[in-house]
Order: sequence, then structure tokens, then C-alpha cells
Amino acid sequence: MNTNTHTPVPRPALPRWRRLCRLAAVVLGVALAAAPYASASPAASRPAIQKATAGAAQQAGIEAPVARVGGAVIEVTSTEQFAELVHSEPRVIAMFTANWCMPCSVMTPEFERLSTQYEAVAFLSVDIDENEELTAEAQIGSVPTFFAIRDAEKVGRISGADKEALRRMVRGLAAS
Repeated sequence: MNTNTHTPVPRPALPRWRRLCRLAAVVLGVALAAAPYASASPAASRPAIQKATAGAAQQAGIEAPVARVGGAVIEVTSTEQFAELVHSEPRVIAMFTANWCMPCSVMTPEFERLSTQYEAVAFLSVDIDENEELTAEAQIGSVPTFFAIRDAEKVGRISGADKEALRRMVRGLAAS
């Protein structure tokens, strides 16, 4: 009798979300860590994914799609991209921010949390140092500043780190 036969041990099936993440990683060419998303914030991998998507689209000779997957905050890189998003999305919340701004770093986690809670609203993040033209057009005097935009029309503005005011603005925009 041969005792060297190998019987495969059945593995438990991976959850659907993990299989989809692995598939997306393979398609985008992103390396996953052993425990994906264990210590990263929800926004940590977005720039890498956006760059990978834009790079793949550029190699294929097509225009990169606007990446919006179920409540992700979109990092705005140009005035044209901002205008396109404002005109293509019926409800938009835009956050004008800066890396050096302490109140912005307090509001960013709340902004990201709200983006996952209200998927009917597009959440845009605009770095004022990287988008000076857009900042001037929007007449930003202090950061963070939030705009509520419905059907390409500004319907609300908040300046400062007021989490409750931001929640009210998002709830009102989502309900309209």
C-alpha cells in the first residue's frame, strides 16, 4: 500500500469581496500585502489605483475613466477634471484642503467616512497647493472649505472644521 499519496486539504472559500479585490489587483498590477487593508486607511491605496488605471488607459490609447467605486473620494488633479465631474454627477461635495492644514487632517477621516455612507453623492478632494487655478476660481480663502453642488450649481458652502455642519450638508444634498 502506498502511503505517499497526497490528499488535498479543502480550503475555505474566500469571501466575495476578497476575491474581487484580488481580481482587481491582478488587472491593475497592484501587489497586495499578506493582509490587505489591515492597517491602511480607505484612502491610502486610491492614488496608486488611480495612477495604475490612468497608466493602463494611456498605454491603450484611450482616455482614463473617472474612477468612482462605491463611495470613494476622488482626488481632483485639474480644473478640467473638476468641471467634468461637477457636470457629470448630479450631487457633489467638494473639499478644498491642504497637506499642511491641521483642521483639514481632522476633517479628512469624517469626509472619507461620509463618502462610504452616501454613495449617491460624489465626494471630491482638491489640494489647493496642486490646483491653484481652481482654488482661485472657487475663491477659497481658508481651508478646509466644502461646497455642496447639485446639478452643477453651488447650493452650499462651509469653511472650517465643523463635522456636524458637514454631516448636515451631506444629508441635505443626498436627500434632495
